[in-house]
Amino acid sequence: MTRLLPALCSLLILAACSGVPLTSWPRLMSLSNDLMEADPAEFTLAVEVDKRVSPTADAVPYFQLAITPAQEGAFDPIVRNLPMQFETAESRPPGLKPAGPNRQWLLYSFPPSSQDELRRIRTSFEDLRAEQEGKENGGGSVSIGIEQAHLAVNDPALADTRWETWLKTSVHEGYFEIWSGSLDSLRAQAENAAKRNSSVQKQNN
Repeated sequence: MTRLLPALCSLLILAACSGVPLTSWPRLMSLSNDLMEADPAEFTLAVEVDKRVSPTADAVPYFQLAITPAQEGAFDPIVRNLPMQFETAESRPPGLKPAGPNRQWLLYSFPPSSQDELRRIRTSFEDLRAEQEGKENGGGSVSIGIEQAHLAVNDPALADTRWETWLKTSVHEGYFEIWSGSLDSLRAQAENAAKRNSSVQKQNN
C-alpha cells in the first residue's frame, strides 16, 4: 500500500466492525488512497433495507475522517464528520443486484458542501505530508468510517431485517460491500461505538 505519510497506517473504522466481508478487505485497505485521489462527487453509498425503513430527511450517513499524529503534538489532528445526502430510492442501482422482495436500495452521495470540505482536507493533507517528510517522529494514521446509526430506525418489527451497505468511490469502479447484518445488530454496535468514543473523550479531558 502506498504510504501517505511516513510510517502511515491506514485503517477503516465502520460503525460496526463485525459484518465486514473478508472479500472486501483489499478494497477497504486502499480506501484511504481512493479518498485522496477520487472525485468526491462520484462517491456513492448504497444501502439495501426493508421497504418499511423510511429515514427522515435529516437522517443521513456521515463519512468520518481523522488524520492523527503518531506522536502527540507533532501536528494538529484533522477530524471531520462529513454528512451525505439522500439521492433516491431504487429497486436496482446500476452495478448492483436487484433489491429483494419487499426491499429497496437507498442511495446517498456527498452534497457540494461536503465535497468542498473534502477537497480542503486533501490540500491540508498534502501540506502536512510535505511538512512531515523526513522528520524522525513524523507519521500518523488515517482513519475512515461510515456512520449509519442515524438511518437505523428504532422499530422492533424491523429489528431482524437484513441491512447491507455498499460503497462506490468512482464511476470507473464498481460497488463493494462494506457491511451486512441485521438492523438490530447495526444499532447495537453503533451504540457501543458511541459509548467507547464518549469514554475516550472523558479520558482525554
